[in-house]
Amino acid sequence: MIKVLIADDELVVRIGLKTTIDWEANGFTIVGEAVNGKDAVELFHKLKPDILVTDIKMPIMDGLDVIRQLKSEHCLFKALILSHYDDFDFARKAINLGASDYILKTELTEQKLLASLGQLAEQLAEERQMEPAQPLQPDERTPVVTQAQRARFLRKILEGELSQDTLPAYLEQRDPLFDLPCFVVACLNVEKQADSSQDIESSQFHQALDNLSANLLGRKGWNHTLLQTVSNTYYLVNLPCADAESESSLSEGFESLKRNIEQFLNVQLSMGISQSTRHLDQLPALVNQAKSAWLSCYFEPVNSVRLAGPVLPSPIQICPALDTDFIRKSIALHDIEPVLEHIDTVFDALKEANTFDYVREVFNDAISLAKMIVAERKLTNATSLNDERFSYRNFDRLAKFDEVRTYVLDLYTQINVGDTAEKTEKYSYGITRCIKFIKHNYQNPISLTDAADYVGISKCYLSLLFRQETGVNFSNWLANYRIEKAKKLLSETNMKIYEVAEMVGFENPYYFSKVFKEMTGESCKDFKTRGAVRVSD
Repeated sequence: MIKVLIADDELVVRIGLKTTIDWEANGFTIVGEAVNGKDAVELFHKLKPDILVTDIKMPIMDGLDVIRQLKSEHCLFKALILSHYDDFDFARKAINLGASDYILKTELTEQKLLASLGQLAEQLAEERQMEPAQPLQPDERTPVVTQAQRARFLRKILEGELSQDTLPAYLEQRDPLFDLPCFVVACLNVEKQADSSQDIESSQFHQALDNLSANLLGRKGWNHTLLQTVSNTYYLVNLPCADAESESSLSEGFESLKRNIEQFLNVQLSMGISQSTRHLDQLPALVNQAKSAWLSCYFEPVNSVRLAGPVLPSPIQICPALDTDFIRKSIALHDIEPVLEHIDTVFDALKEANTFDYVREVFNDAISLAKMIVAERKLTNATSLNDERFSYRNFDRLAKFDEVRTYVLDLYTQINVGDTAEKTEKYSYGITRCIKFIKHNYQNPISLTDAADYVGISKCYLSLLFRQETGVNFSNWLANYRIEKAKKLLSETNMKIYEVAEMVGFENPYYFSKVFKEMTGESCKDFKTRGAVRVSD
């Protein structure tokens, strides 16, 4: 049996965890429960669990401090973080401290918990079978090569300082930089979710990304060097040739990396992978292959890892441009169809050009022109035309080329609606459909992905629009709506609390009780009692 220690200061949460799954039937046993971080450390030393399931916010010592202390003592265990705090900072700290998985309590289900525990158990078994590596003793024949040296080497290649012609002479004058025989380059573009708090350009985000990558790629025996540029993030991966020369191994490895980065850091990725090489002087060519593969992924509707094909030159060398005079005159005449056709034509040309920087340039021009038109025609009172809608940084929040196209088309459609008639809808068409979906399905375990599929747009794009137009993220809006429905049922019916929880879409009644108290300031029982008093009066 895999031994599990639970640490959470909320009794209802501990009870809920114990009753969520049949632990022993699935190969686990709960050896203890801690009500704060200090108790968790003491129980860990006494019971020696394999997996620690812990909340972040606890009295005396929080979950992050518990992990920090146990890791500093070189304890071998896996940590699963459960938290109600949908905050990048907590996820980043948990990853940096060695947490192995992170699940929001709002998304906790039997299936997710079992899947995470099973994965952690497998990882722990693998680590216990491995013999500890003997540290290399540096001497004159085996110089220590630091990660910073490898990063500087990669930067020289990305900035063009080292080319295929100059690399051999450069490498001859230096000790070997890498240990394994084969190399692959990956090019990523990282877009944060609209309701996420992290700054993807910050050193903290870069550190979290680097640590997470080292953990995931290291399990496969792959080493990596990570470097961020203005537009992209690059990996130089040093790996065994058996993996590098297997298309399926490369795809599976980078698909797993992509999924975990998106889950842990609340971002979306476009990723291109180069071909492999045994020769470092071919790295400049691999950089171009990786970027070309990423571009083909960016311009296609399916957001997957793309392996490199032949690098083709762009047939269009001049950035397509919007006809601003034509757009302004057409909107002044309330003739939107020619405007939308013109925008579509420009985006068709952008797709043919296959150049990321051209797309950003046209997006910025479209936003700038739209801001000018809205100001001139005094349309700023429309909900869907608020200041956030005109932020140039929205480009970085759109994961795909088609989302950029849709965003611009939607924006000019909303300008036309606001200019021709009094708005009858508070929100845009897409957000109105999303809210309708929530109201019709809140009793079920729905997610942002489900709503995006219903509306017919991507998860990232819906997240962006929802936050812009409602002022809150999707999960908060859904939780508020469910609690309002729960208040009505508690006040007007004789349903039990667990029945109400199920009726409004909470699979775990204990967690429902906690959320209800946080959002209303009183327990379900007290609220129901007050409701009964009001009815009798």
